[in-house]
Amino acid sequence: MVCKGNRVGGTTFSAFKSFVWATGKYDRLAFNWVGRRYERPVRCLIVGYDAVQIRGGIQRVMFGEGKPWGVGREEDVWPIFSREICEKCDFAMSTDNRGCIDYVRIPNDYGGVSTMFFRSQSQDFGNIMGDVFDFVTFDEFPWNEYMVSQLRPRVFDSKGFLDFNGTPEKRDGRPPSQRLLHRFMFDRPTDPAGHALTHFRKVTMYEAEHLTKEQVDNYKASLEPWEIPYRVYGEPVYGDQLVFQHLIEHPDMIEIDFEHLPKFQDCKHICGLDWGMSDYGALVWIMIDHLGNHYVWNFQRIRNLNIVDVAAMIRSVDNMVGFKIPVVCGRDVGIKHPGKDKPLSIREMMRDEGINMYKKAAYNSFTKGESNLVLTGLIYVGQLMKQGKFKISNDSSMRQLWEELRTCYLKDGDVAKRTESRFDGVEALRYASIMGKYAQHFVDADQPMVQRFAVTSYSRYANR
Repeated sequence: MVCKGNRVGGTTFSAFKSFVWATGKYDRLAFNWVGRRYERPVRCLIVGYDAVQIRGGIQRVMFGEGKPWGVGREEDVWPIFSREICEKCDFAMSTDNRGCIDYVRIPNDYGGVSTMFFRSQSQDFGNIMGDVFDFVTFDEFPWNEYMVSQLRPRVFDSKGFLDFNGTPEKRDGRPPSQRLLHRFMFDRPTDPAGHALTHFRKVTMYEAEHLTKEQVDNYKASLEPWEIPYRVYGEPVYGDQLVFQHLIEHPDMIEIDFEHLPKFQDCKHICGLDWGMSDYGALVWIMIDHLGNHYVWNFQRIRNLNIVDVAAMIRSVDNMVGFKIPVVCGRDVGIKHPGKDKPLSIREMMRDEGINMYKKAAYNSFTKGESNLVLTGLIYVGQLMKQGKFKISNDSSMRQLWEELRTCYLKDGDVAKRTESRFDGVEALRYASIMGKYAQHFVDADQPMVQRFAVTSYSRYANR
């Protein structure tokens, strides 16, 4: 999947890949092809938003605007299929949409003929049941999850793949498929051997070599603020706006190399925990220096773990740093326990495991009272970012947290509900940030390391 800003050449990219796979001209390119090879003819499907978009988009870039096929504007690098190749192809035109190709039969250098079909997202995809494709290329993001579910089994027998490429913009008020984007951006599934089943790439307008910075800046200035993330930076926006847009537009103010972080002993430390004893959660560690600068330096996901496992994750960091870092979490619903009238709280169980848990739920400690309004806390973090007082490590282990921060959004003026999207890392980061006044300083260097707590209560929680 490629999430991209406008005018970066995404359609040309999709068209070129499809051209190479359909013709088999891997060794006749001006560069070394290191991608997937089909040393045989292929069956493929090109999917666009609607018939008009296909005709003016990927169909035009591939074959031109009509007969004679293969004629266009070479200075703009289209069409990709030359007139010589097109004269050897067999074009079948759509009977429903004037000027649109239904399918093309393309000679393949390995012998035989490839077949390339064109469909729009508005067409009925039930008629492809039983068909088989080597690959399916989406020139725009899919809006119909049923369509994607129909196409997955169509590439199974051929060991093929689905290729998504587009600007993740809203159409008719609808965002792109959130479930699909999260699968590529966050879940990143693997097969039983650990091999990645998805690949994700983001391309901003500033990375397009044919565009100058001045051109992009002028275009950006013409946009509404809520359009900038997806049109310029290729960031999806599901609600009204992104929470941390400053992070997207000025990442240089926020990201920091791990080796440039301050010394542990020069800072106060705090850890945020977002976990309700469910399958999902996260831990985020923050250092705060004497000037009030916040450094997010460590992040760990919680997936299908119990109290003992999570406590062990926290202790391992405590042991590395040299003292018991205070841990804060949100509202604690706890879990029922045999023989107990009241549920055991996560804080209580963590303290039993030797973790330095703060005794109450995290709240906005920078305000009067003990309010835990989510949006107030996120605005506080955003203000620190704009002031240059909030740095996040760019280490590869932090990638998931960066993606959560880039996509965290507001809907109807409030933060998205958990049922719509998971932002466990953002929540853990928020808890640690709003409770910064309770961060504790590194122990003096001449003091001994804290005692390593043995796991003594495994029997109590092993089956939780």
